[in-house]
Amino acid sequence: MRKLALTLVFGALFVGAFAQTSDPVAALNEVVAIQTKALSDARAQNKPYDAVGTAAAMKAKATEALTGVDVEKVDPMQWSAWSRLFTMAERTKDACRICERYLAANGNAPDAHRARMTMASSCFALGEDHMLAMVLKETKPVGMDALGFGSTVAYYSELIEEKQGAEAALKLIEELESRASYPTVDEYSQTILAQMKAQQKENFKEDEAKPLARSRAMGSIDAAKWAFVERKSELLGTLGRKDEGKAMAKKFIDSLDAASTVRRTADGAMKRMELPGMMAPALSIERGYGGFEGLEKLKGKVVIVDFFAHWCGPCIASFPDMKKLYSDFKGQGLEIVGVTTYYGYYKQERELSKDAEFAKMGDFIKDYDLPWPVAYGPRENFSAYGVTGIPHVAVIDKEGKVHHMKVGYSAASFAKFREDIEKLLKG
Repeated sequence: MRKLALTLVFGALFVGAFAQTSDPVAALNEVVAIQTKALSDARAQNKPYDAVGTAAAMKAKATEALTGVDVEKVDPMQWSAWSRLFTMAERTKDACRICERYLAANGNAPDAHRARMTMASSCFALGEDHMLAMVLKETKPVGMDALGFGSTVAYYSELIEEKQGAEAALKLIEELESRASYPTVDEYSQTILAQMKAQQKENFKEDEAKPLARSRAMGSIDAAKWAFVERKSELLGTLGRKDEGKAMAKKFIDSLDAASTVRRTADGAMKRMELPGMMAPALSIERGYGGFEGLEKLKGKVVIVDFFAHWCGPCIASFPDMKKLYSDFKGQGLEIVGVTTYYGYYKQERELSKDAEFAKMGDFIKDYDLPWPVAYGPRENFSAYGVTGIPHVAVIDKEGKVHHMKVGYSAASFAKFREDIEKLLKG
């Protein structure tokens, strides 16, 4: 989920420009128009949104706009727009440098935290683990800035783990966790109330809105804290301290309201901690495409169970990499099965019956040229594998045991996932 939440944020921010711009803000607006038009055309024509093609067009605009632009000569007070342009053009070092220049002169500015997090994003993209750790240690998120800090740190800590090991990643997580200073529930609920009042205007009813705002505030703060707890639990498991990690996670979960969405998310995470090494739960299949007959029939092969939905952008973004993986290793014993359920709609069509929605999946499979089976079943399939966000894949070994699970998609993380699959196939 967190990976699912971070991939969407950065994709929306890093947009491009027109030729040799001296006005980065206007350039960003030009490229936003490209993305807006692509989305609008896809909806109007009832066709899939071409995320890859649109991203390529924005990159080309940014590259053209930045021809001859020297990062040392642009106005650092416009760091935000410039950093987005540099990132979109894959001039990642320049994106980091403009933030560095801004912070050198304005280190205590209200948006200094955002500038440092942009630097951290650049360090992560460049694989510069030591610089990433240094930048993160300089951050002191307060109030609203602290709410997204945990999930961001959890994501970035994967580079620290890869380059320096799980112990170093755990130590960094613990240090950064102590730096976060969250708003109180009352402070945050007042912010939410103000937003609701502005949106609802004359329909705003404060007596009805207050409990909802307070509930949302509590949920957001709990989610921010859980991001740290979950990542620490994962790292403890990697370090052979799985029971300690589970106990820590359980203690936090037990402190949550039983009806909260964070509790449900955390319960799913606990399930993901417990499943590796256990026999894969059976899937309840009602019908499907491609003739999937159950996991039992696939013993002796490595199986990727891909939990997805037709409306899920990151799921769709993962398909090219998944198809390449399948094509390369199907002959060596790899199988993939897509598992989904009913949502009652498809694109702009609402209130669809199960039969009608199932029929639409046939179009979806053709649109994305999916070569593996797709199975429909109840939501209990998702619960059995601790699915709280998609894409979520469960990797099952040749003995039918859950080897590991992966939540979210990014091109960088998929490269490591592919390596893991290759090793499992050879084992």
